Amino acid sequence: MFTISGQVAGATLSAVGPVKPGDSFTIELGVQQVAHVSALDITVQYDKNVFDYVDAVSDRSGTVIADSNHDTETGTVRYIIANSGTSGVMNGEASVMQMNFQAKAGLPDGSGIISVIRAVAAEGNGQETVIGHSLQTITILNAVSKEALLAAIAHAESISNSAVEGINNGQFFPGTLDSMRGALQLAMTAAQAVAGNAGATQLVITQAVTDLEAGIAAFESGKITVNTGNVINKETTGITIGDIANVAFSLGTDNTSSTWSLLVAADVNRNGTIDLIDLAFVATRIE
Repeated sequence: MFTISGQVAGATLSAVGPVKPGDSFTIELGVQQVAHVSALDITVQYDKNVFDYVDAVSDRSGTVIADSNHDTETGTVRYIIANSGTSGVMNGEASVMQMNFQAKAGLPDGSGIISVIRAVAAEGNGQETVIGHSLQTITILNAVSKEALLAAIAHAESISNSAVEGINNGQFFPGTLDSMRGALQLAMTAAQAVAGNAGATQLVITQAVTDLEAGIAAFESGKITVNTGNVINKETTGITIGDIANVAFSLGTDNTSSTWSLLVAADVNRNGTIDLIDLAFVATRIE
């Protein structure tokens, strides 16, 4: 086997980005670290359940595909390649040919393999050497839609930008908006990463929409509503003296208390402490 600078000679296959079912694509076959190669005998195997072989052409000056044998049963193609004269001899790294394939229609998301399973290089004096093989995995991705994800991102940005603090319906309690915005921004950043990923599957995109919608819902839950301050009976609307009494009874309790889970509803502004701010807010909304 040839070696140049300690590296082993071998066949190479170019990387191919994701393809959609039914798409045609080209993969470049080459050699590297070779010396004095006048001919090549190379067999390529492809996943016949995923790809259809179309043809191959050599775009290298002095190189011709002298013969090829395509076996559809095994999904293999054997190429006999000749390099003309001394000017066509391959040394070091060289492109050999371009192979054209088509992904089968109707495939689910997945992948298929194209590989060089046999490669023999021959010099002009007739000396033959087996050289290294190569393999590429091609990802199959169906057409995806990011419309819902982009719309959710735009909505999240809009509600974040328009949010204000205050004590009126639709506003956020003073001191709470920064943390709420921060949590929503984390959800938006994750969604934007998926939106910008050309290889994202529809499943990943759909999950990103779900996750961002959950982040939006959490953000919206921080807004003051007509029912904010109704701490006794969440099933009914209207704030009464009973709600005032509950907050007054719970004054001074914070989230370190062993009874916090029973009294947390009285922490109207959700700052972790039931204080006079909560009491004053509920008092202004009593009916």
